[in-house]
Amino acid sequence: MMVRNLLIAGISCCALGLAVVLFWPADSSTDESVPRATTDSVSAPTAPAVVTGNTTDVSLPTTEDRVDSATSEDTYGSVMDAADTLMQCTLDGSCIADDQSDPRAGHMESVEKLSQTLDALVEAARNDNAAPEPRLGSFARRMLAFPDGHVQARAISLMGTIDPQPQNVDAIVTHLAGHHDAALFELGLAELGRYAGTSGSISEQIDGFLARTLRSGGHFAAQTVATNVGKLIHAGNLERFEALAAELPAQTRTARLLKSTLAEYRIVASGG
Repeated sequence: MMVRNLLIAGISCCALGLAVVLFWPADSSTDESVPRATTDSVSAPTAPAVVTGNTTDVSLPTTEDRVDSATSEDTYGSVMDAADTLMQCTLDGSCIADDQSDPRAGHMESVEKLSQTLDALVEAARNDNAAPEPRLGSFARRMLAFPDGHVQARAISLMGTIDPQPQNVDAIVTHLAGHHDAALFELGLAELGRYAGTSGSISEQIDGFLARTLRSGGHFAAQTVATNVGKLIHAGNLERFEALAAELPAQTRTARLLKSTLAEYRIVASGG
């Protein structure tokens, strides 16, 4: 129990530290009337902390203030290291005390804390031009492999806060290929849309994945692709997907959705 509590408390403190460092005004040192964050208290305009039991919930404020990249990277690193540790002990069960009356509740608590930490990272990275993008990308890919849909969704959202990384395409395609959740598919397709029409190998990888899903993917996965493929269509692959739409059994919902999406794309592309 002590190990689990320490991990949860530690990751909460790291998330709180992320909010404090990333959103503390960069020029506050010139005004001694502005209170500073200390280990004992957090004053406005930093993130308020609400302590409940052994957890700390962090609400991130919005501001345009930034910090230098070195400090930012150190803080992100602390949060990601703590999240990696929590992820591993959640997977192997070591977060949960042997005498805990409800091990499932302990597992869910750890998963929820992972989700909250990813939420904090997503919010911070969206507002921070000094975010350490390469490390955030590799961290997001590790979290995408975690067997929980809420964590996976936040991992994809985190990928969307940084510049495109080809490794993210591999991770998303590999993960979605064995997945059937329509909401997660939609998130993944939106992220893959950032790579549509790029270099030949990446574009071919995405197009191949989409075509396979439309032909033989799960019921909801295929329909989600058919509905959302418009954001991944471009001049270089339009004919391929029109041919595929003609190949699919005409009476299926997937075929009807795909044809409708392609027709809408043509209207928009023609300026109609």
